[in-house]
Amino acid sequence: MQTATSQRTVLRLRRDYIPQAAGMPAMQLGITPLATDVIGQATDLFERGVRHVEIDRAVDFTGTGPGVDVTAALVLIRELTAHGMVVAWHARLPQGINLPLMLGHLYPPAQVTGVSRGEEIAELWRRRFYLGKFFWRRGPGFVEIRDRRMQRIARRIIDDPAQLRWLEVLSRGAEKTAVPGDVLADFAAKNLVHEAGECVWLTPYRIRRWPCHPMAV
Repeated sequence: MQTATSQRTVLRLRRDYIPQAAGMPAMQLGITPLATDVIGQATDLFERGVRHVEIDRAVDFTGTGPGVDVTAALVLIRELTAHGMVVAWHARLPQGINLPLMLGHLYPPAQVTGVSRGEEIAELWRRRFYLGKFFWRRGPGFVEIRDRRMQRIARRIIDDPAQLRWLEVLSRGAEKTAVPGDVLADFAAKNLVHEAGECVWLTPYRIRRWPCHPMAV
């Protein structure tokens, strides 16, 4: 999704994700603003040798604070996760939100606020996170989605040309009103999208780095 935030969101970059290495020479790689093309930005950061990214503002799921645009930030976190990078981010949640189950495949936040059980949610998210939990990969004329968020694997195949086109659009995020109602309803019924305000985005990531032999995933 090509989007701009009302305030510039800054990413702090580091070459290594180990905390003890943070102060070593040449580990800090500077700062950069959140780009409009966050998928391209994630790939560029990985190719530059970045392995740790810190988002300087809270990702505000409540819709009431001045935090970074939720859709842009979550698409970025999804893409960084796909590249196997560490993401330091802060989630501000509204009371009653059902997390971390449906977004637990994203790299877990360092801090969860806004809810009474924030520390417990963050700890559960960290404990249950692993690479390859919810992803898609492309074949000739189809996409296969593998979903382990419910602790057992679910495989889905999308081969309808129209849905494949919308999968690409939704991977970047889109205004809900721009997506055909039947496509959005079908993706939502399969728990493949997340709505944030007036926007919606595809939640599984395209697999970039296999955590083990591909046949085992």
